[in-house]
Amino acid sequence: MQIDIYDATARGPVLDSVRLFYRACRACLTPQAGVVTINLFGDHPSFVRNMRHLSEAFGRRVIALPEVHDGNRIALAFAGPALAIPFDALNERARLIEAELGLPTRKWVKGLAQSAGVSVTGVFSI
Repeated sequence: MQIDIYDATARGPVLDSVRLFYRACRACLTPQAGVVTINLFGDHPSFVRNMRHLSEAFGRRVIALPEVHDGNRIALAFAGPALAIPFDALNERARLIEAELGLPTRKWVKGLAQSAGVSVTGVFSI
């Protein structure tokens, strides 16, 4: 599920009850798996509150990627069983997706490692 909680003029967030909203998002995912990606403004006063509410709704299985541009940060919230994926596997998939679709996926894997505080030669666990 992909979410942008800001309006067209980037006033943020437009939802009145972020805590309830994130719990509703979690309920939309299956018990087996699912990921919610949320565009947040890292330099907006609501960032810390949004991360706290996401963590509550998703059992602390949340990570925010480094800022990409204009203060945007993407938060990933995971449902389902714990994950442990070697970065070698993530990098290989990223290489394939980048070659096929031209998306900067290898950069995303580096951001994931940076946010998780691990080496890209290690294992991503959440």
